[in-house]
Amino acid sequence: MLKNLAEKAAPLNIPVQPINAMDYGMQRGDNVLDYALSLIEAH
Repeated sequence: MLKNLAEKAAPLNIPVQPINAMDYGMQRGDNVLDYALSLIEAH
């Protein structure tokens, strides 16, 4: 699934990365948001 999404987003120059499963499962939205923001900054 990740490869498929990354291929679709590539022409739009949108990075696609998986989130940490533990943060997702433990509902640590702050960690997920911090990770997403770090990806935006790196992009």
